[in-house]
Amino acid sequence: MLSPLEYAEIAQGEYQEKIFKIYIAYEKGLREAGALDFDDLLIKAVELLSLNENTINKWQKTLTHILVDEWQDTNKIQYKLTKLLAGSGDNLTAVGDASQSIYSWRGADYKNINYLINDFPKIKIVNLEQNYRSTQNILDAANSIIKKNSSHPILKLWTNKKAGPKIKIYRAINESDEAQFLVNEIDNLITKGVELHDMAILYRTNAQSRVIEEVLLHSAVPYVLVGGVRFYNRSEVKDVLSFFKTCC
Repeated sequence: MLSPLEYAEIAQGEYQEKIFKIYIAYEKGLREAGALDFDDLLIKAVELLSLNENTINKWQKTLTHILVDEWQDTNKIQYKLTKLLAGSGDNLTAVGDASQSIYSWRGADYKNINYLINDFPKIKIVNLEQNYRSTQNILDAANSIIKKNSSHPILKLWTNKKAGPKIKIYRAINESDEAQFLVNEIDNLITKGVELHDMAILYRTNAQSRVIEEVLLHSAVPYVLVGGVRFYNRSEVKDVLSFFKTCC
């Protein structure tokens, strides 16, 4: 929520001075193009609702009930926008878990859960602690780590499922070692009679798929990538490979 001039007042050092110059040029480019970026959509909306009483009254009457999901990943401007739309009414429902906040790098603040409780004292808190996905062993492991936090409310997750197998941890040297470990585990499961279609590899980010796919290909392990495109089938990768083929 800082304008270029507001940022200039707090900018220190050569790096932030460069950021200020880039910010000025970027804002100028947007104005010349008659464009708004995603942050502008939020900021302009808050400015409009804050400065125009007729507009805020209209939308508070129109939006009779407001539901915000993943509340722990809201940032300062999103919180202010929600407060403006909700007004003084009791029509706001927010769903979130501070322990699942993963977007602090782009301004999200899990403390918005605490601010919500302070700004809406009549709010009713309903803890959804039953888990339908995981076994109790997985939940116990997660709870043992999460319960050490003292900065936000902690949910104690439980399930009706059985305890399940114990969690195994393998500390890989690097991403290639991690991928090779996966292939070795697949081989062990095949030896025990487990079919490939009963196995799944879950990875944290799409960027990890390349190394895993390479090791699977080199080990002649057939696989299907769910919810994405195989690394070597991605358009940008195919373009680069075609370029190499042409040049070489």
